[in-house]
Amino acid sequence: MKAPPPAESPGPRFLIWLENPWVLGITGIGVFALMSLLSHIDTTATGGGPNGILGLQFAFSVEAARTIIQLWGEQGASLIARTMWIDYIYPLFYATFLASSIVYFSRKWRMFGTRTLIGLVVPPYLAAFLDYVENTLHLILLHNFPNLSASLVEIASVTATIKWLLVGWSILVILYLFVFQAVKWALTRLRFIQPQ
Repeated sequence: MKAPPPAESPGPRFLIWLENPWVLGITGIGVFALMSLLSHIDTTATGGGPNGILGLQFAFSVEAARTIIQLWGEQGASLIARTMWIDYIYPLFYATFLASSIVYFSRKWRMFGTRTLIGLVVPPYLAAFLDYVENTLHLILLHNFPNLSASLVEIASVTATIKWLLVGWSILVILYLFVFQAVKWALTRLRFIQPQ
């Protein structure tokens, strides 16, 4: 009779920490609170929409960036610059929330191994790093306005694009976990597969 295979190691400490439901819950609340606050600031300072912060992120040209900042006015641009420190806290929260969601539900539903999980938690934190770069470039642009650097505008927009792609990828991984589990549950209920 063969001995059962050894249980997989829980992995590095940071994976164990990310698996903690308290980490998932606290960062989830933090993401909601900070996102609401940043949205309010964006609407107050810029009016939101395509001419808000998101518009500046995807400006890609000096002309577009200058037009957007001009629409904000001096008070709006000043408010964005003064409250940018909040957007240096937010990336850490959303990166940890996304990574924690992936690890927690993967472990709960026995979906991915430790090595795969290590690879899957990298994109959220890489997105957060790029968010810091983007925020810093935007502060420089606001400080130097109206003398904007074409290269800085392009780098900021490329950085923002990659950041959003990484965030989108992480969200897709989480959706995959839920869809796979829902399909598995449905098949189990229909007795196509045996429950584990």
